[in-house]
Order: sequence, then C-alpha cells, then structure tokens
Amino acid sequence: MARYTGKKNRIARRFGVNIFGRARNPLLHKPNPPGVHGARRRKR
Repeated sequence: MARYTGKKNRIARRFGVNIFGRARNPLLHKPNPPGVHGARRRKR
C-alpha cells in the first residue's frame, strides 16, 4: 500500500476523530468539517 501524503488534519476533521494521533489536535482548533460548507453541514 502507498503512504498517504495528503492533508492529515483535513481527514481527521472530516471523520471527527484524531485518527493520526497528532499532538496538536485539529478538532480543538477547528471543530467543523473541512470545506466551504463545513460549518453548515453535520452528519446525524
């Protein structure tokens, strides 16, 4: 398998979990999903 080299914080924000185990949790700084409409849309 290939290594993922893209934006890890974006993926963590999409799933709502700190899946990459970063010390600086991206969900604390930006709790919304990524993208233009991220602040409006929530998964139920």
